[in-house]
Amino acid sequence: MSDLFVAVAGRWDPSVAIISLAEALKPENFGSGRAVVSWPRVTLDVLGPDRTAVPAAGLPVSLAVDPGRGRAYVVDHAGKTPPSTVAGVPHGHPGNVAVLDLAAAVDPGIDGTLGAVRDVVETGTGGPVGCALTPDGRHLLVTSAEGLGTEDGGFRITVMDAPAARKLHDVRLRATGEPCRLPSPDAGFGRFPNPNGIAIAASAGLVFSGNGGSNDVSVLRLADVLRGSDGAELARIPVSSGPFGLALSPDEAVLAVACREDARTGAEGRTVALIDVSRTALITEVAVGSDFAGQATRPTGVAFAADGALYATCTRAGTVSRIEPAGRGWRETGRIALRGPAGAPA
Repeated sequence: MSDLFVAVAGRWDPSVAIISLAEALKPENFGSGRAVVSWPRVTLDVLGPDRTAVPAAGLPVSLAVDPGRGRAYVVDHAGKTPPSTVAGVPHGHPGNVAVLDLAAAVDPGIDGTLGAVRDVVETGTGGPVGCALTPDGRHLLVTSAEGLGTEDGGFRITVMDAPAARKLHDVRLRATGEPCRLPSPDAGFGRFPNPNGIAIAASAGLVFSGNGGSNDVSVLRLADVLRGSDGAELARIPVSSGPFGLALSPDEAVLAVACREDARTGAEGRTVALIDVSRTALITEVAVGSDFAGQATRPTGVAFAADGALYATCTRAGTVSRIEPAGRGWRETGRIALRGPAGAPA
C-alpha cells in the first residue's frame, strides 16, 4: 500500500473509518466523506429486542496500529452490548478488543461487514477505554474506566498477548471502598481511579494511566505490569481535572495529559498538564482553547508531532491548540477553530 491511512474510532458507530491522508488533505474534499476509503465493522452481531441479529453497539473508543504485523487493535467500550441497552445506559458494560487485518480493512468491499475482523478478545472488565502497544508489538495494554454495572469502579489494566490475540492478566491500581452507584458527576467518585488514556515510556520502563475518577496520573513499572504484579503502581501525580488522552514526546521525556473533566463536580477542564517522565513530576499546566480565564474548553486528545510540538483538541471549544516549549515552561502558540461544512463548531 503506497498511500498513508488514518484509522478513526468514532465511539457511537460500530465501524471505524479508514481515511486516505492524501485525499483528506485536498481542499476540495473538505467537509465531505470522499477521503474515507472504507468503513470496516468492529462489533459482532447480537440479538436485538425483536430477537433478530443486529450489530452490537461496541462503542469503539480507541485503537492502536501495528504496521509491522498488519494489524489494528480496536477497543470496544461496550463490547457485545446491544444498541438498545447502550442507548439507555452507556456505562458499565463488558468490553472487548477487536483485532483487524489492515490489508482487508482498506478494501471498500468490506464496508459495514466483519470482513476485516480476525479476532475478538474479551477484556472481562467494564468500559475499557485506552490502549497502547509495547514497542515490540508483543503486548497490548488496555485500561478499564468503569466497573461492571457502574460508571465508577474502574481500577484495572488488562495485558494482552497481541500477536496471539489472547488476554494474559489484569493489573490492579489502588482503590478503596465501594464504587459510586450514581452516574457522574457525584461527590462519591474519587475512590476508584477509572483509568482512561494510557502511555508506555519504554525507555524509562514506565507506564502512565490518566485517571478520570481520581484526577491524577498513575505511574507503573512496565516490567511489573507485564508480569501481572498488583504492586506495579509506584506513584500518582495530581492534575487539575480528570485526564482523558495521554501522549509522549518523541524522545519520551515529556508526558502530555488532557485534563478533561472532574467526575466529582462535573466541572470541565481547560488545561493540558506536562509531566517530566524521568522525575515523574508535574512540570506545568497550560490553559488551551480560549483566551478567557476560567472558561472550560474540555481538552480531550493530545498528540506530539515529530518536531516536538504538542497538539491538543478541545471538544467544548471546538479548537485544536499548538503547544510548545517556551523558556523554562510551555505555552499555547497557536489555535485553530474547527468548523463543519455549515460553519458550526466541530
